[in-house]
Amino acid sequence: MKVKTADLIGPALDWAVAKCEWGNKFANSTDLVQVARRQGYSTNWAQGGPIIERENIDLISPTPSDPLWQAMQWRFAHGAKGPTPPIAAMRCFVASKLSDEVDVPDELV
Repeated sequence: MKVKTADLIGPALDWAVAKCEWGNKFANSTDLVQVARRQGYSTNWAQGGPIIERENIDLISPTPSDPLWQAMQWRFAHGAKGPTPPIAAMRCFVASKLSDEVDVPDELV
């Protein structure tokens, strides 16, 4: 199912990050789903943090006028927002690698 990158959250977001990280190294989508669930990129700083550092993603704190975190990857001119820093950063990462829409397995949406 096509999902806007800006709307990705939870297992669907983690799956999209795993897709960026692992590409086509898995025989099928079910295997990639399992990897994404184990890694928890959007909730586990130990997994998402190295991606944020490696990809030079800047995080911008919420403000009174905009309560969402912002993530920017300046070299690719990509940005994203989210309720937490890792969610914003992983959305930004996925947008920079895949696109503004991602075809996510139906079981994750």
